[in-house]
Amino acid sequence: MKINKIYIEKFGNISSKEIEFSDGFNFIYGIDEINKTTIIDFILMMFYGSVDVYNNDIREKYIPDEKSDMSGYICFEHDDTSYE
Repeated sequence: MKINKIYIEKFGNISSKEIEFSDGFNFIYGIDEINKTTIIDFILMMFYGSVDVYNNDIREKYIPDEKSDMSGYICFEHDDTSYE
């Protein structure tokens, strides 16, 4: 599987953020408190749901600032088929 792009409409304090990934290995890096973990958790929730390894529901942690629904999407490829 290859992730091509993520778009976060509303998730935690992130809104309207698009990240495109290149072929090969990609890094998400930056200074403290700039949403690296939030981006990773968005990807994990999109594929695996909102329960962490301790059976805690982590959705409340990422309710958008304006208390609206979380939203976004991931574009990825698997077995030569594209999904969004």
